[in-house]
Amino acid sequence: MSEDDQAALNLQWKKLVKLFHSDRFAIESEKKGAFERLTAAINQARDEGNIELLREIADDPNAFMLRQGWGALDLTEEVEIKALHKLYASLQLEMANLLLEMLNRLHESPEYELLTLSRRNPRIVEEVAAQQRKAVAAEIAALEEEAARLQREIDELSHAEKVAIG
Repeated sequence: MSEDDQAALNLQWKKLVKLFHSDRFAIESEKKGAFERLTAAINQARDEGNIELLREIADDPNAFMLRQGWGALDLTEEVEIKALHKLYASLQLEMANLLLEMLNRLHESPEYELLTLSRRNPRIVEEVAAQQRKAVAAEIAALEEEAARLQREIDELSHAEKVAIG
């Protein structure tokens, strides 16, 4: 999981746990039990890195609980409804920002530039490869020439040393 996905997962988890934590309903045992199960599912989704499940819960917690056979939550309190709407809006904004960031990274990558150029001119990859082969061949030739020059210097120095000793 990328750092961005991990950050999105953690942010969603924090918002959902804060919204649905069972301690908010310590006095109402029926609600507390339902919220404990929901919080456990939220925690498990985070532990498994299941951001899709967290999004599913955020989108419609009642439907999620009904599918689990846990009954429905009474979310009629206006504060809770507003909090759910705010959470949903913030999650949508976060996903849009993440998508834009990922698109920007893609467009900035050399691979994307090469793909775009190759769509315009299918032979560009072959042309670039040919240029790179020429550049590598020229570099090899230059290195071989340098190696030969250095070998001559070594030979001259070895000869001079033999003359001086002998």
